[in-house]
Parts: sequence; C-alpha cells; structure tokens
Amino acid sequence: MKNFKLRRTQKNKKQQILQRSKPNRQAVFLPILAGITLAISAVTLISYQLVREIILQEIREKALLKVQQSAGEIDDWLGTRQAEIETIASTPIVRSLKWSATEAYLKSEVERLSEFDVLYLVKPNGSTYNTAVGLTATKVKDRDYFQQAMTGKVYISDPVIARTTGRPVVPIAVPIWQDLDRGKKPIGVFGGSIEVQRLTDVVSTLDYGTGSYAFALNSQGVPIFHPDPKKRGTKEQPVPSFLAAKDPDLRDLARKMVQKQQGIELTEFDGNWKYIACAPLKQANWSIALIIPRENIESQLLPLNLLASILSLLLVMAIISAWRQVQLFEKTQEQVIMLGDRAKQLKLALAELKQTQTQLVQSEKMSSLGQW
Repeated sequence: MKNFKLRRTQKNKKQQILQRSKPNRQAVFLPILAGITLAISAVTLISYQLVREIILQEIREKALLKVQQSAGEIDDWLGTRQAEIETIASTPIVRSLKWSATEAYLKSEVERLSEFDVLYLVKPNGSTYNTAVGLTATKVKDRDYFQQAMTGKVYISDPVIARTTGRPVVPIAVPIWQDLDRGKKPIGVFGGSIEVQRLTDVVSTLDYGTGSYAFALNSQGVPIFHPDPKKRGTKEQPVPSFLAAKDPDLRDLARKMVQKQQGIELTEFDGNWKYIACAPLKQANWSIALIIPRENIESQLLPLNLLASILSLLLVMAIISAWRQVQLFEKTQEQVIMLGDRAKQLKLALAELKQTQTQLVQSEKMSSLGQW
C-alpha cells in the first residue's frame, strides 16, 4: 500500500514537471520565432524598398530622357539653322550691306533652305531689308535680337510677331563683320526667321501616356507652346507669364524652368500628384516640361508589388506552418512522456503483482504447515 502511494506521488510530480516544462519551452521558442519573423520581415521590406526605388528611378530617367531627346532635337535643328545664317552672313555679298546686290542671292537661299520664312539684312541704324518686301517700313532697333547681334553675339530670340508677315516667328540673328575682323564693332546684322510651328510640332508630340502633356517656356516664363492655345504668347501678343501665375505650384515650376534646372520629381500640380520632367535647351533660352500623371509612372511597378505580395503571403504561411510544427512537436513529446510513464507504471504493476503472488504462495505454505 505504501509503495502504491509512493508511485502515485511520483506520477503526480512527473505530470507537474511536464506541465511546467511545456510553457517553459513555449516561452523560449516564441521570442525566437518572433525575432526571426521580425528579422525576415525587415530584410524583406528593406529589399522591396531598395528594388522599388531602383526600378522607379530607372522609369523616371526614361521619362526625363524623352524630354531631353525632344530638347536635343530642337537644339540640333536650331544649331543647323544658326550655322546656315552664320555661313550666309560671312559671304562678301552680304558683308557689302548693299541690298540691290544681295536681294536675289538671299531669295534664292530662302528657296534652297526652305526652313526660313524670310532672311533679312539690318544696317546699324535699324533700317531693315528682307526677302518678303525689300526695305521695310519699320525699324528693328528695339528688337532684342538686333541689340544682341550688334554687341557681337549670335542670338536666337524668343518668339515674336513678325512685323512684315504678322506671323509668330523665331528670329536668329548674327553680327556682320567687316573683313571678318571680329575685334571691331559689327557693321550690321544678318538673320532669318523660322516659324514657331516647326518647334511646337516637336513639343506637341511629346507625351507619356494618358493625361500627360508638354509645354515650353521662353526666358520670361511665357509659354512658347502649350496645349491650351490661350496660354501661348509673344512679345506683341502677350499672355501672363507663368512666373506670375496664381497657382504657387505653377509659379515654382516656371521659376525652375527659367533658371534652366533639369530633372524629374514628384510634386503636387493642378491639384494632383504628378511627375514633372524638365529639360532646358542649349541653343536658346527656353525650357521644356512634361507633366506626367503619377499612375503613368508607378503603374509600371505593379509586377514588383504583386511579387512582394506573394512573398509576404508565403512568409505568413511559413510562420504559421512553423508554429503548427512546434505545437505538433509539443504534443508528440507529451505523448512520448506519457507512454513512457505508462510503461513504467505497467512494469511496476507487474512487479507488484508478482510480489503479491509470491506473498500469497508463501502465506499458503505457512498456513499449510500450521495445519499440519
């Protein structure tokens, strides 16, 4: 009887130890699992952010490259026109400043070059001759391109309204030098006018998906080209400069463009978040901007976002599976311990049974001797 109570006490102690060991193991494992989960989550998040930024930067650079290519296309075209004007200005017939001698030659050059609306010759007093009307009724001493060329500069002007044709044009003016001696003051100005339409054709084709649009500003922040015709201006037909716009976002963009800043950034514009890519021209004091809705850029990140979602789901599933494996291990350990205890109990019970049988046999023998 005493042995039975002792075994019962030992059994209870083992169960208590088992119950205490279970939460202890969980208390050790849970922080480890939580730490591993946090570490994996942090690495995954950081990796996602890095990859996202790399891809997004590449997309932004491609959008900016489109604007730079358009600016470069206009620059190349203007550079070619400028070289043509400089070549003609250096000929002896033009340096003679005699319109009667140069008129036929310049008219033939207009037909040959085709890109120029008119070619003109201006004397130092502002008297102007052009291939459209000959001697004009007005002088151009007030024009920036004349003033700049008379200081010895090659100058591509902001668009103006031609006083002869009444059309918006971009004048290209170069100084005429006596005997090509550039150490002295120019003896006159030679130039040609290109129609603005040739430039706006390039800008108008610049886009980056639905809702995007491009425009170009001159040196004063006035649109040379804009999808809204009411916002296009010249010196003679002025429209408000974007530098004086009521919208602070538009004012800030115009300031950056006039300062010839280049780049692409995400900013609030027209009441929405948009990417704005800007690129200045080199041949003229103008700048081009491309306005791109945010979704046009970031929608290209959808495959990456989908991959990140799938990986996150797999991570959650792996954590759940690991936790279930731990629980299964705990149950298996409990069952092993219980089976071990039962085996021991059975062994003890058998030993007790044998001992009892032995005692009974012994008692019967003693009883038999006593009766004898």
